[in-house]
Amino acid sequence: MNALPKVLAATAILLAASLSSYGAVIDQVIASDGFYTPFSGTINSGDTGVAATLDWDSAVFGAVFIIDFTNGAGIITDVLFSDAGHDSPEYAGDSLEFDGFFSGNSAIGTPCIAGPTTACLQTTGEPQDVTALIGSFNGGQGIFGDGDISVLADDAVPEPTSLILLGIGLASFSLIRRRKTA
Repeated sequence: MNALPKVLAATAILLAASLSSYGAVIDQVIASDGFYTPFSGTINSGDTGVAATLDWDSAVFGAVFIIDFTNGAGIITDVLFSDAGHDSPEYAGDSLEFDGFFSGNSAIGTPCIAGPTTACLQTTGEPQDVTALIGSFNGGQGIFGDGDISVLADDAVPEPTSLILLGIGLASFSLIRRRKTA
């Protein structure tokens, strides 16, 4: 009988630790310029594959670039890139794509390495204006028509259920330990 509480406690902790579900929006992109239609898109908790990607057109003067969003350890968590290959009325570089963590992009989970057309940007949990960064890839032209692109990358907060399971597991281990010493 003593093994059952231990198994339940361990199961609750493992469940809480392994749950990858997060509450609400985890990624958001807002873009505007003086040429294309304004864009606003979100990636929500549980979105995977194509549902974890956002595609739109922005007048970035055809610049070809990659902005890798990273965690504090420099590991890529999300990717914003141009020349995405979907239909774009003007320049190929104006077709943009944002790939969230569960999109299947093979760069996600690897270390970011900056280069001539690649930038590494650590996420802050707040919206980040990447307009000036894009301007560094197109000779300082920025985005046509005083446009801008703002990205909220991985502002993920664990769901209360995950925290409750973790708490139950830790409390169970505490009770088991008290019973042994009594």
